[in-house]
Amino acid sequence: MHRVKLIILLTIVAVSFGSCSKSQIPVSPDISTPDIHSINQVGNHRTIWGLWDVYIDPENETLEIVPLRALNFQANVVNHLQPPQSPIHMLTINIDAGTSDFPSGLVNVDVTLNHPFPGSIFCGFDVMGIVMDDHDGVPWATDPSIISSIQPNTLLQNPDGWTRWWNQVEFTTYGTLLGYIEGARANPNFTSTHTLNAFKYFCDGLSAEDDFFVNINNRGFFSSYNNANNKRRYELQFQVEDSSPVFNFKYAVSASWAQPYEDIENPNLPQHFPISANMPEAYKLDVIDTGCSAWFFDQSHYGGDLDLKLDIYDWQLYGMSIAATEEIESIKIESPTLFQGPIYLDPANGYMVPVNVTRRRYDINIPDVTPSGLNNQLLLVTVNSVHPATYEPQIPGISGIDYPEGHLAAYYIYDVPIKVNYAWDHINLGHPHDIWMTNGIFDQDDNPIVAVSSADGGAMYHFYAWNGIDWDHDTPFGYGDTGAHCSIRMCFDPDWNLAAVWPNIHWNGANRDSVINIRDHISLDWNYSEIDTSYCGGYFNVIDHDGTNYGVSFNIDDDTLWFAYGQPGDWEKEAVGPLVGDNCMDFAFDSFGNPYIVSTEPWAVNNLTVWYNTTGTWQMHVIYASPVTCPRISAGLSGEMYVTYYDDPGLKFSHGSELNWMTSTIVPGAAIGSINFLDELDIRTDSHGQPHIAYKDNHDDGVSYIYRDEGGWHDQFVAPSFDRAKIALALDSMDRPLIVYLGPDGLNDLRVAWGHW
Repeated sequence: MHRVKLIILLTIVAVSFGSCSKSQIPVSPDISTPDIHSINQVGNHRTIWGLWDVYIDPENETLEIVPLRALNFQANVVNHLQPPQSPIHMLTINIDAGTSDFPSGLVNVDVTLNHPFPGSIFCGFDVMGIVMDDHDGVPWATDPSIISSIQPNTLLQNPDGWTRWWNQVEFTTYGTLLGYIEGARANPNFTSTHTLNAFKYFCDGLSAEDDFFVNINNRGFFSSYNNANNKRRYELQFQVEDSSPVFNFKYAVSASWAQPYEDIENPNLPQHFPISANMPEAYKLDVIDTGCSAWFFDQSHYGGDLDLKLDIYDWQLYGMSIAATEEIESIKIESPTLFQGPIYLDPANGYMVPVNVTRRRYDINIPDVTPSGLNNQLLLVTVNSVHPATYEPQIPGISGIDYPEGHLAAYYIYDVPIKVNYAWDHINLGHPHDIWMTNGIFDQDDNPIVAVSSADGGAMYHFYAWNGIDWDHDTPFGYGDTGAHCSIRMCFDPDWNLAAVWPNIHWNGANRDSVINIRDHISLDWNYSEIDTSYCGGYFNVIDHDGTNYGVSFNIDDDTLWFAYGQPGDWEKEAVGPLVGDNCMDFAFDSFGNPYIVSTEPWAVNNLTVWYNTTGTWQMHVIYASPVTCPRISAGLSGEMYVTYYDDPGLKFSHGSELNWMTSTIVPGAAIGSINFLDELDIRTDSHGQPHIAYKDNHDDGVSYIYRDEGGWHDQFVAPSFDRAKIALALDSMDRPLIVYLGPDGLNDLRVAWGHW
């Protein structure tokens, strides 16, 4: 029988968009003693779906396929995902123009990998689409050969992990299966200097925009059957030079494979392949914040501790009782800013986590860290593999191949959340009279203005305006002998005219006059116009501006909630609904200019109620069906509203609009003072649409401040206070807080806390 011997490279590969390409000569190992059984006997190998001898008998029209040997190696075979060896559709990239911002260098793309041999036994495992770029490379101190970009200079903004495989610097046997290969679409005008690069993970059951979570029974399987393709979303941020983005990147696709079990006739499921078909190093690392207290104020004031958990996912632990030390040689954690030198975790100290049998969890506790800022405080986690321990090709007789000198490892870069820790300056304004209500606001020069209603032998309203040097004290209006326990509220219009609303303390039977007062924010000259007569139960005159007109909410005759809209001297008024005089109320326009009023529902034992007018008619909805006190409201973004209130004992937060609200407890132990006053807490929204709350916390016996960012809620104690703290909150243009409150000396102890960094 005459046999024609062919060597065919069956692969899924490493494709690159970028740099110089050298002669592409395939690596052909010694094939003198092929062993068809050896693949079942070795550990996992990273190859690109096989290297084979194919024997063809033209007389009998038969074909025999024999594996060259135990292919315990990974390969980079770009040519087999691109013409002329493969059709052009093997790898496709579709740009999402609607979510991309090309002038700023932001490009969102969907990358689809099509199996090069659909319907064959060459199913893949742990397919990684690796991105290589030329952003600024930073060497990690404990291993200078590990060079990566760090935030914000990262190309792939949503990585699933980081890998050393196929980088252009170390895999320099160019043009071969075991070296860097230039892609057909490559830009040859730059060289990637990074040895550590980000990747996205491709497998069946993982859609384009899914988080990196792999069904363990699926084992990261890339089937050659059915659709035989997988898609992942890449969020790419390219560098901008001279106002123009530079669209350079390289791309590699790496996969693992091993021969299926011999007794399987049609191997097309992950269980038809041994666990050695999966990659030997950990396939996924994840760091979880379990209560980090790291904080930063300035270069001289920082601290806190790291309290994290590290999850290591390794396929070789799947369904086995082996110790983690048989797969994981070492675990190293380092940071350029948070602490000195590397920290090592003992691989033997990992513990099982329910559900996922490939996972081992480790506790990370690092005290007294030294963050250098609020952002880009990074950890590099390196998990070294036991078998194999190097990147050396696992092929006997191979020589002349360049590969990294470092240990075979899995990597993860984690951005530690750092809290804003404000330094609080406390100023005593020295107000000598009983204080009933406070309010605060910032002008366009970030100068704070504090308003106070007090009883000083009559009814008086006081304004304290910071002029950059000292506080100017102004008493624009007030008379009577009833005691000024009514609210005073302020807001600016777009031209920075300050409007303040408070009731005229002159008795008129059972009523007091409710007056809008407009002042120029520089001259402090006051003019006022009446809206209506109203009963002042203490808390009901609230003002906001929608960009065109003022809105004022107030109550009349102790049982009706009213809303007025317009300009001074020209008001339109309408009844909103019932209200009981001693219940709290607050008002704000949403981001679309629609009015929202929160109050306690009078006929249902202080349930939290929202009144809203988004269609020209006032409607009511119960946000929280339980007795609450002191509701306050502020506008978020895109029509969402924020409401905070006490449900004793606890500070709650609700967000939503119209009929749709979500509620959570953000400070379980918080409790208000002994009297139900509106000014026991306050809420404001920052420039990013995040809520900030100042509140009286009897549990801590003082004033506290809590704010939310992408890392969640952060709470700080501000100062001790009087039993009725009378709190008001304002944020300046940099979102720094100012809190007005009563100090521990009581109703004549007016103080201001200024949070800065």
